[in-house]
Amino acid sequence: MTATDEQGLAGMSKHVIEVARFINRSPESVYTLLTDHPRLDQFQELSDSVLLRPGQASAHGKGAERRVTIWMFGRLPVRFTEDITLAEEPCEFHYLVSKAHIMLGRLPLWSGVKHHGGEVKVLVENGGCQVHWKSTIEIVVPLVGAWLGEKMRVEGERVFLSVLNQVDQHLLPT
Repeated sequence: MTATDEQGLAGMSKHVIEVARFINRSPESVYTLLTDHPRLDQFQELSDSVLLRPGQASAHGKGAERRVTIWMFGRLPVRFTEDITLAEEPCEFHYLVSKAHIMLGRLPLWSGVKHHGGEVKVLVENGGCQVHWKSTIEIVVPLVGAWLGEKMRVEGERVFLSVLNQVDQHLLPT
């Protein structure tokens, strides 16, 4: 895990959420599970997952739009709408969050999150695969943006690693 903090305009800063984990499964099975948008809610931290628009070449490929709700800090629902911007099965996909809202019941509230892109790379390694997951965010809230961004980075790493651990537990050995 690495953390990068880059200064942005007006004192705002970018925070890089980055994790890597070896999974003793085939890259194809890992990629399939991570891109099965309507079924992402099977993971503990996700409470809602919907494929809003299928991709161009395949339902889960480039051009797909998905909406996921993640439980941040164990009890704060944050709803993301993501566009898949690159899909190279079974090795890599990129996404960009176009909307991020903190949910108060059914009411979406502005979250102050600006997304600069995310990517998941699945690389063949030692009979399994190494998964690298990276996402860059910026919290555009004056005065507390950098502090809140660091909290979100740490929580994002926890969520990403938890999902990858669950992927390893859900799949049968190769």
